[in-house]
Amino acid sequence: MKVLILRLLISLLLTLLIECGLAIILRIKGKDLLLVFLVNLMTNPAAVLISILTGDVQWIQFLIEAVVIFTEGCYYKKYSKCIERGMLVSMLLNGVSYGLGLLFNIVF
Repeated sequence: MKVLILRLLISLLLTLLIECGLAIILRIKGKDLLLVFLVNLMTNPAAVLISILTGDVQWIQFLIEAVVIFTEGCYYKKYSKCIERGMLVSMLLNGVSYGLGLLFNIVF
């Protein structure tokens, strides 16, 4: 149980650091930056938990990530003041985050 909680926590913290950091680089600020934070707070634990429960199968992770990108993109499109292309921003943030996560898992 401790390993599961630790994995969820590490994944969430790294995702928040990467995606919020990249959002800042993209000049997303204020309430829209808070939106990036909150949307990831909602989607990341669910995505990681589903991935763990399904045995970290690569094609299932791909489907999970597609759902996450779509969900976050919809939130950005609907609730953001300055994110004009929600799906594109979601693909970029999640692509970088996922790629760095893969690299992190290889290194550690």
